[in-house]
Amino acid sequence: MVLPIIIAIIALFVSFGVWLNFSAQRSQRRQVQTLAELPCPACNTPCGTEAAEQARQAHLERCREARRQRPDVLVNFVRYWVIACPHCGNEARFHFQTLRLSHSNHDAPVAIEKSKRPDR
Repeated sequence: MVLPIIIAIIALFVSFGVWLNFSAQRSQRRQVQTLAELPCPACNTPCGTEAAEQARQAHLERCREARRQRPDVLVNFVRYWVIACPHCGNEARFHFQTLRLSHSNHDAPVAIEKSKRPDR
């Protein structure tokens, strides 16, 4: 009597994990595809899939490097990728949560020392 309930609960957790994984992959593909299709603010030419994927990978590497350099600090990573247009060289920001492209203005990730972070 209890065994079918346990199996159903385990199946539910596994199904949720699989759904979450596919959802995250779909979101990443959509972000890269959207950026690839958006026109450059300077030359109005789409940047392409290769440049979009390079911007995503560069953002991920900056995040990893920030964590490696200061493991004692909480890092509020910027919510955009910096992309260089392969046609004109102009840099722009792709805000991957809103799927919008804007002119670039490099900012470093904001770090908050653990002792100074606000209480929750």
